[in-house]
Amino acid sequence: MSIARGVTQLGSRVNQLKEQIFSPKNLFYTNIAISVSLSGVGDILEQHYEILQGTWEKWSPVRTSHMAISGSGCYTIIPYLLAMTCIPARLNTTNQ
Repeated sequence: MSIARGVTQLGSRVNQLKEQIFSPKNLFYTNIAISVSLSGVGDILEQHYEILQGTWEKWSPVRTSHMAISGSGCYTIIPYLLAMTCIPARLNTTNQ
């Protein structure tokens, strides 16, 4: 198999995965997963910085889990989904 063919196959698989993950059926779960992971990683970085500055003694997994849960994004995606059901034509079309 040539490199170009392998890259093409990888690209098509990535596109299939992207279409499945970001489909309207899975959008809610995708947004929740992205928000939770970004909040958790952000808190880990913040705690590391606080440890380096001397304001925090050690990493707290409880704090990270609380920050990740609080950043779940439910409060942002639910109004968006409600808007999608009320005015889908305006949100789904592009200006041509």
